Amino acid sequence: MKYKNPSIVEALCEFTFAPETPWDSTIFGRLYERVKNDFPKREEGELLTATLTMSLQPTQTPAPPQMQRTPRMVFSRDDRTRLVQVAERVLTINVLAPYPGWEAFRPMILDTMNAYRDITEIREASQVVLRYLDRFETEDEQFRLGDWLNCDGGLFPRELADQSLAVYQLRYPRTAGEHFAMTAVCGPASGKASARNVILDTQIIRTGSIQMDESSAPLLKSMHDQIIDAFERSITPKLRDRLEPLPDSNGGKQ
Repeated sequence: MKYKNPSIVEALCEFTFAPETPWDSTIFGRLYERVKNDFPKREEGELLTATLTMSLQPTQTPAPPQMQRTPRMVFSRDDRTRLVQVAERVLTINVLAPYPGWEAFRPMILDTMNAYRDITEIREASQVVLRYLDRFETEDEQFRLGDWLNCDGGLFPRELADQSLAVYQLRYPRTAGEHFAMTAVCGPASGKASARNVILDTQIIRTGSIQMDESSAPLLKSMHDQIIDAFERSITPKLRDRLEPLPDSNGGKQ
């Protein structure tokens, strides 16, 4: 189903490569040359990773976290609604609201993946994540999460239905090498005291030896279809009406 008022604020696809995969900093410039017509803006940055080692002895003070900085480049459109992020052995393709639809996002993923594969000669990823973030806001003074999310004991437990503040996380394996993950967050929004934000973070995580070739297109479609199916099962008729479904002639949702 496709909506007049889609709730998607960000969608991303991230490829992670095995630690033994060759890497050098010239990849930044070589990839930029391949994608600069679509992503002309270039920004340098860093990824900061903290590793904390915990002791099994309760009286022992934990060691200070080990900080690691790795360079990152972001290529984007001038309006920053479409981005490619590159870090050591990580490639991320982002689209921000207004979401352009899967018909536009899918070729953006595949074109960037193919460019990365061509310049690096890397033929497989160790993990692929497809992730969607949906958000909507309401000023319903009698807010109940169950009015908006389907708390029927399927994806969300019945105990959530009467909550106005909540964080709920769900993760489980779907098939060998594939996991489904969903986080629902309900909290205060700016404006009136009764205003609430509801955020859905839905992910399909695929691990293993994932080939970056013609098989990537059906794999991504399968992951996308699972996310869309989960979203449709997550929302109530009240929220669906608010998003305003479009006639079938407009194509499939998202």
